[in-house]
Amino acid sequence: MLRIASAADLDSDDVLRALRDNVERNYDGEPSPLPDGLACYAIEAAGALVGVIGFRRGVPRIGAMTVDVIAIVPGARGHAYGTRALLLVEARLAREGVAEAYARVPRGNGHGMYFMLRCGYAPIREGAADGLGGTEDAWGAGVTWFRRNPALAPPGRAPAARAPRSASPSPQR
Repeated sequence: MLRIASAADLDSDDVLRALRDNVERNYDGEPSPLPDGLACYAIEAAGALVGVIGFRRGVPRIGAMTVDVIAIVPGARGHAYGTRALLLVEARLAREGVAEAYARVPRGNGHGMYFMLRCGYAPIREGAADGLGGTEDAWGAGVTWFRRNPALAPPGRAPAARAPRSASPSPQR
């Protein structure tokens, strides 16, 4: 279940640990500041707070959204809470007309990068990501941009149309 996250949710010890792990596993510094305009939702399971998901609408452009935070508390990992929350957010925003989904993952967060790949996102080449809103977080650390592969659209969002195949026969080998 998703609900709007409160300040108390974001300040809980477990969520702060998950936000630090969003930078890189076992990171002990301050978590990255949350971007302006972030819609942040608490992820609950069986009445317990298991994580948060945060996204911005209209970033990097109108008709798109960018996921900046998916943080699952350590004791709740491995139950697909992050995946289900991401799919819920995508489906809801698709019904509201959002056609493109992006994500930003700190480069030190290998688990986060793998998570986005498993969820159907593909990394964007660094040169192509320059126009999306920066390739560094608030601390100057590198981030990798991902884009939802339209062919792997979640339920409720039609995949993008593919270019027609050529009518000419394939060369024989």
